[in-house]
Amino acid sequence: MEENGRHTFTQQVIDYVRDALRQGIFKPGSPITEQMLADALGASRAPIREALQTLTNEGVICSYPYRGRVIREMNPQEILDTAYLVGVIEGALAVRALPHLTAVEFDRLEALVGAMERAARTGSGIDEIERLGSEFHQLLCGGGHLAGFALHTRKICKDISRLLYYRYWREIFSLAERARRHRFLLEAVRTGDVLYIDAVFRRHHMEVGEGICRMLAAELSAREAGDKGERSPTPGVGHGGAA
Repeated sequence: MEENGRHTFTQQVIDYVRDALRQGIFKPGSPITEQMLADALGASRAPIREALQTLTNEGVICSYPYRGRVIREMNPQEILDTAYLVGVIEGALAVRALPHLTAVEFDRLEALVGAMERAARTGSGIDEIERLGSEFHQLLCGGGHLAGFALHTRKICKDISRLLYYRYWREIFSLAERARRHRFLLEAVRTGDVLYIDAVFRRHHMEVGEGICRMLAAELSAREAGDKGERSPTPGVGHGGAA
């Protein structure tokens, strides 16, 4: 009983960290300590340590000598490599699931894309689009037919960059673009062309990685420009500036 309770607290800590990343409370490079989580959640140290170890194993947290634990930062190449691998894996899952998808499931996929298109037109918000997209990808990549295989395969390569840079992910595409991109995935799967499906899934995820890299580069550039501005001497008398 005590073991089950600790597991529940451990999952609560993991969920808290993930939600804090999505909300921008934690950002890549931010320190994260046991005390910080204990103060926020009132949990004991044992489940917090287990949660931090799980997140470290998943690649969300890094631990450095003399620096402690921090939220992982990814460079552009790591972001693009992760996007490529996720695209390869999802494409392979979609191809493997294709012979098992029924007409009823294709109708459900069509309904999900239709709901995304309506949500985009009515401005329902990114959260609704994300919920629909998550169900869409899960069904398209195996659903109940390949549940065990799909779960195991997804554990091999999680899209960590989407979690770490969630604030960028939300802004890369408009709601209409998100719906259109999922429509394109569905139409690709309908062709039954294995090579085409693989290519479309890779491109789908690479576009996300490239978008995150663009926004990250823009933020770094703006930050560097701001730092230079702060270091620049104020024009004045004796410095060639106007009095």
